[in-house]
Amino acid sequence: MGYEQDFKYKDALKSLFDAAKTVSENVFTNDRPAAVPKQMDNFIVVSLPGLLSSMTYGSGFGNIRTYCTIEVYVRQKKGGAEDLEQMDTIVGDILSLFPISDNFISASNPKLTLKGNDGLGFSATLIRADLVIK
Repeated sequence: MGYEQDFKYKDALKSLFDAAKTVSENVFTNDRPAAVPKQMDNFIVVSLPGLLSSMTYGSGFGNIRTYCTIEVYVRQKKGGAEDLEQMDTIVGDILSLFPISDNFISASNPKLTLKGNDGLGFSATLIRADLVIK
């Protein structure tokens, strides 16, 4: 058993994906899609954008520390105004999932960044949380 057993980022992304899927049917990993077959009113992107670092000396023990991001995108209203009601509902639903814990991850201590207009017809909110890959 070595480090390849510790850095289970695929399982961690799947856990985040599955949690976000309970809030929106449109969930993506790592990056927002360039194109989709149907128009979406909202979507979520989950990722592990930071350094993954072992919390123990040696390999095969798990406990990898990093952070995760959950980006919430909501289509703007006609005229470009943010749909704050829908954004608040989706962000609230995501925050109600914390702490997110299963056999693979433990995500806690969420923090919010309101990003506003993304220039592509959506407004965005970034949720960043501490994450441990078990």
